This record gives sequence, C-alpha cells and structure tokens, in this order.
Amino acid sequence: MTRADKLILVVVLGLALGSFALIGLRRAAQVRPAEAQVVVEVDGRVVDMFPLAELKPGERRQVRGPLGYSVIIGGDNKVRMESSPCPDKVCMARGWISLPGEAIVCVPNHVVVHITGSLPEKSYDAVTQ
Repeated sequence: MTRADKLILVVVLGLALGSFALIGLRRAAQVRPAEAQVVVEVDGRVVDMFPLAELKPGERRQVRGPLGYSVIIGGDNKVRMESSPCPDKVCMARGWISLPGEAIVCVPNHVVVHITGSLPEKSYDAVTQ
C-alpha cells in the first residue's frame, strides 16, 4: 500500500464518519422534546409517565421493582438509569436515551424505561428510510 493509498483511505474513512455524525445530529435536532414522553413500566404495567422535557437535569425518580429500587436521572432532554439492584448493571451501561423508540431494560428488576412520541416526517434512520 503506497502513501497515496493510505491518504485516500484516511480521507474516505473521515468522510464516512463525519456523515454518520451529521445524520445523528440532524435526527436528534428534529425531535421536539415537548412531545416526547418517558414511560416507566414494571412487570408490563405503566407505573409512571411524564414529558421528557419535564425531567430536569439531575432530577431523580425511583422505581420499585421486585429486587428493590431502580433510580432514573434526567439530563438535558434525556434520561438514563443511574442505579439498579440488578447484579450485572447492564441497564446502567445503556447510557442516555432521548429519542422516541429508545429504551432501557432491566430484566432482573423487571423495569423498562422507554420514550414514546413521533419523529417528524422525512426523518431517517441510520439503516432504513
């Protein structure tokens, strides 16, 4: 592989990564936080529902599951699982969610946190249209 080939490869990879980042930013900017709802379920029953924009950064809400309390925390129009009594903490590793259709699932504690709402017309997914 020559030096020119390596340069072309780096430029193509940079353009590809940049385009994926722009698609993600564009999609996130199109969602109106006032319409997004956070739905919290335990054992398939809705135990709490509130607008995503209502959860202030740093605000915590407790959810009681069979193993104990899971705690969700708000960010700037986003939410994540801060703590949970489950053994593997996979739900905490999920990180922040902010778009309709995203979810955090804690299987051992039977807690599901997901966002409902609608993306505007002509919003694109990374894979399909």
